[in-house]
Amino acid sequence: MKKYILIGILGVLAVGGYFAYPYISLYLASSKSALTIEDGQSKDVFIKTDADLEWVVNYLDGLGVLEDKDKFLEFAEKKNFKGKNIVPGKYVLKGGMSYNDLINHLRAGNGRESVQVTFNGCRTIYDMAGKVAKNIEADSAAIAEYISNPETMAKYGFDEKTIRALFIPNTYEMYWDTNEKEFVARMAKEWKSFWNARRKAKAKKIGLTQSQVATLASIVREEQSLYEDEWKRIAGVYMNRLNMGMLLQADPTVKYCLGDFTIKRIYIKDTKIDCEYNTYRNAGLPPGPLNIPSPKGLDAVLDFEDHKYIYFCAKADGSGRHAFAKTLAQHNQNAAAFHRYQDQIGVH
Repeated sequence: MKKYILIGILGVLAVGGYFAYPYISLYLASSKSALTIEDGQSKDVFIKTDADLEWVVNYLDGLGVLEDKDKFLEFAEKKNFKGKNIVPGKYVLKGGMSYNDLINHLRAGNGRESVQVTFNGCRTIYDMAGKVAKNIEADSAAIAEYISNPETMAKYGFDEKTIRALFIPNTYEMYWDTNEKEFVARMAKEWKSFWNARRKAKAKKIGLTQSQVATLASIVREEQSLYEDEWKRIAGVYMNRLNMGMLLQADPTVKYCLGDFTIKRIYIKDTKIDCEYNTYRNAGLPPGPLNIPSPKGLDAVLDFEDHKYIYFCAKADGSGRHAFAKTLAQHNQNAAAFHRYQDQIGVH
């Protein structure tokens, strides 16, 4: 009798062991390192939008970070890592993670991290899109195309000439899987945040719209790219001219018309070009920004320096700074000195 009981017990244990083996094996494997990454090291990975389990497995395996592709897949299936539980974004994998840790880290976006998106010093929407696309999932072509769509511009209250004013250069936190629509919506939110009641009141006081502030700031930035401490003074010169009804005669607007900001010397023939942005021919500000001005540039216009200067030109010393003048006679002297300096160094 004891013999049969023992056989029965062994049989039960055998059957139980057979069915329990996968779970025991899974449990034992859960403590093993799932990654080839060394302890103390990490690896950034990016799960694309609409990725399925097969894509994730092949992607991670292709990066060479998985110790055992099949074991990862086994864990993923047991822990229901599929469908909505696969959330796109950036994840940081750390050496020493077990299979259990790894799946928990990826599952439902538990370990998803934000990225920093920075753009500054951009002249065109395409320049900006190129910088932004380095840090989010949307590619530069999709970003630029969406922004340039008339429906997009109209949605946010801009047109093809003023659209650059929508974007406020800075460093922003967002998720890597941000698409072009989400990016522009975020920038519109940041634009509204920047243009608070205080700044809107300043713009109204100086008689400029928000887009016009951006336009003047873009000219100031092109006039002086080395020394920001001159921005308020240069903005003051242009505000004086606007208030006096004078032509702005801003060289950067001519360069914009010629499509070449590398030009070192503007000639009289250049100032006669028939172009709506040419402030040597057209009164007031041009129809839109020449570039995407920085927040500091926008504030430099809003808080422009109150002075009597009407003219300025580059100093004749190669410093990159400017000589300011209240009279045309004084300005002509400064300009003549600068032209002689250009001749001496061979700028034509």
